[in-house]
Amino acid sequence: MPTISEQILNLIEMASLKGNRITSKEIAHILNIERGPSSVKIRKRITNLIKEGHPIDATGAGYMYIFNEDQLNEYRKNLQSRINAIEKRMEKVTENYYQVWGNIDE
Repeated sequence: MPTISEQILNLIEMASLKGNRITSKEIAHILNIERGPSSVKIRKRITNLIKEGHPIDATGAGYMYIFNEDQLNEYRKNLQSRINAIEKRMEKVTENYYQVWGNIDE
């Protein structure tokens, strides 16, 4: 019998072959895993699958196995956009801090 991780990988691959994403909620339902802390366990297993070498696209919309370079490039653009948004937020929080508290070294 396949391990839970193997079953998760299979579900991601099968959804992706149909051009769909699959969410952790859907994975939990299909595998009859309770929501809540189990969802965290599913996400951790998917993170481990990525670390093991599986090209899995993970977004708020769900998971997708990356089968071609176009999908890879699209995911890379998505990640870069998220990085840019985080950097802007970091700059704004820093700016706000100094507006409220001033430069402490002065």
